[in-house]
Amino acid sequence: MRVGELRELATEKGFSQSAKGLKKKPTSMPNPNFTTPPLTPSQERAIRLSHPVLSSLPPSDLDVVFLGTASCSPSITRGVSCTALRLNWRSGGIWLFDCGESTQLQLQKSPDVKPGKVNKIFLTHSHGDHTFGLPGLLCLIGQDRDKGAEPLDIYGPEGLREWLRVTVR
Repeated sequence: MRVGELRELATEKGFSQSAKGLKKKPTSMPNPNFTTPPLTPSQERAIRLSHPVLSSLPPSDLDVVFLGTASCSPSITRGVSCTALRLNWRSGGIWLFDCGESTQLQLQKSPDVKPGKVNKIFLTHSHGDHTFGLPGLLCLIGQDRDKGAEPLDIYGPEGLREWLRVTVR
């Protein structure tokens, strides 16, 4: 390529030439203070039903719902580790895997997962970003659960029972 062709290519790609060499021309930046409002559950359902692929899928035996995918600490838009497995067979129910901080808030926001339907909780390990949401979640589940419902099963690493007793005391 000749020098003239390189200059033309650089200009097309948004570069300008100065005494110090090629510099990228500034582009307009999005406003960091502007955020889109969150969708309501009915808006989310409408999008899912109108989606060409999602609407044509047959019902499945189970659904995976990501309630939190962040690590360490929750943010306004992302909760800490929590995944719900919604079972659509037999008696149904919901199994939760990990219970990070703010899980109860994410559960309340979710149109797909109801706290009273949770019947098993699995904690993969005892780090805080996987367990600190458990006490609050148990309170929320207790308020939404029927009096005659089966007991909630919680599975986790050694020491979990004692940690729960001390925390909920």
